[in-house]
Amino acid sequence: MAWEFHVGTESYIKYQIVISIGVPRIISLDGPYKGPAQDGSIMVETLAPRMGENETALADKQYRFVEHAITPLSGHRYELTEAENSFNADVYSIRQSVERVNSRLENFSLLKFHSWPYSVQFHALCMQAIGKLVNLSFIIKPL
Repeated sequence: MAWEFHVGTESYIKYQIVISIGVPRIISLDGPYKGPAQDGSIMVETLAPRMGENETALADKQYRFVEHAITPLSGHRYELTEAENSFNADVYSIRQSVERVNSRLENFSLLKFHSWPYSVQFHALCMQAIGKLVNLSFIIKPL
């Protein structure tokens, strides 16, 4: 999943955040990347090489052409079979956990800046620290 926000006056940066599904925690936080970078390209260059042969990642529809990515099936509910709709329901259920992790990240003011007044490198260091704090928060307050 990529996280995008504004830095400086005209540029955007992104982070790729990978969350474990079994025990909710951030297992990878990569970035920053330039905003125009395609999320799928970031995954192919960073996450996919670290994955085992049989490992997969649950991802949004925009990753549907990326190897190792499991995405919701395309189509309207009435066009899909019962099994396909059930699969999509499972994917969206897991995505709710991901969104709850996102909301914990958003609790930090770092992600609310419309314009970051410091360097991108400093932002990356702060983002890494926030990721570690969010992981600690799961011990105190599980999802």
